[in-house]
Amino acid sequence: MDKAIVIGCGVAGWAILRSLAGVPRIHRIALSASSAEMAWASRYAHERWLCPHPQEREAEFVRFLQAQGRAWEGALLIPAGDFMAASLSRHHEELSKMYRVAMGPWEVVRRLFFKDELALLAQQAEVPMPRSVRIRAGEMTFPKDVAGLQYPVWIKPVASAQFVRQFGVKGYQARDRAELEFHLTRLRSAGQPLLIQEVIPGEDHLLELVSFYIGRDGRVWATSARRKVRQHPPSFGVMRVGYSVDQLSEAEALSWRLLRQAGGYQGLVSFEFKRDPRDAKLKLIEANVRMARSGMLATASGVNFPQLMYADLVCGMLPSAVRSKPGVWWIELIPDLYYTFLHPEGRRYTWAQKLQPYRAPAKVFGDFDLRDFRPFVRQWMRALPWRWKHGGLIV
Repeated sequence: MDKAIVIGCGVAGWAILRSLAGVPRIHRIALSASSAEMAWASRYAHERWLCPHPQEREAEFVRFLQAQGRAWEGALLIPAGDFMAASLSRHHEELSKMYRVAMGPWEVVRRLFFKDELALLAQQAEVPMPRSVRIRAGEMTFPKDVAGLQYPVWIKPVASAQFVRQFGVKGYQARDRAELEFHLTRLRSAGQPLLIQEVIPGEDHLLELVSFYIGRDGRVWATSARRKVRQHPPSFGVMRVGYSVDQLSEAEALSWRLLRQAGGYQGLVSFEFKRDPRDAKLKLIEANVRMARSGMLATASGVNFPQLMYADLVCGMLPSAVRSKPGVWWIELIPDLYYTFLHPEGRRYTWAQKLQPYRAPAKVFGDFDLRDFRPFVRQWMRALPWRWKHGGLIV
């Protein structure tokens, strides 16, 4: 029986386990640095293993995988988070001797992984992107180049996973120079480079996302297109409500400019864009090189990325190219209940808008499944301390 090892047991990791549950002959192993994560409790995991954290103890994490290489030889490694993706990519050569690694080599992946390198790539590919200024780690003086930016600005890390782990948020908004100086003073302790980027105005529905699976033969075997409707935290977060569409032609064309400029990318990759109402241009927001948190939306709309990875890397064969079918809604229930129905930000929506995704005939939940209920209970319990600690909800 073939093995698939899902590294990371958050919302994205659970989406991978759920996506592989219907594939016969796959023994599913959940791997995590914490047994408290939601997917650890999933009925779709045949085995569960604790491992060193890939960011805090990367060398030990790689040695752990190498030590298990004989028992897990030929298994498919699928990362479900940034730390995991970066570690597998950096050690792609040695891990590929024992496993099928669902990540490409680091020299290509890093150009999409780090936000400052992505900004340079976008400039080279002539892909529109909000203007930004890079701040070196620990820089003490106020950057002069910021004077050319228009407020409000968004302060975000070059590599987001470590930042979110440290501060509990993806970034901070500054409406003027005083707020920017305040945040920069606080964030010097992050110990990593930052980007100060102009904020594109407008509601969440202006955000467009596209994902591709590029096989070992260099061909595109799957395309998933979707639109955001609501995010958490509001305006600067991850999708909590969205829906699939059949295609987003402009976003797909801009994505391919980036991929051609990066050169030789293989595997799963996603891009997020936002339509700027000031000039009507679609502008790049970010890229991701692993399964998205909203990965079950792709699966529910006919594009099962984990199954494609298995078919390509383990079976050595892919079906005909697939594209997402339109009209499937995705809801991350816990944050949407909080931000839409309890938080003041919910006042921006009419009741018809609030209930639209729940009334949709085709929908899937990112954190709720009656067939596998225990992960939802875990996620609900994890959400409660965040509500009181941060005055918001991040799960």
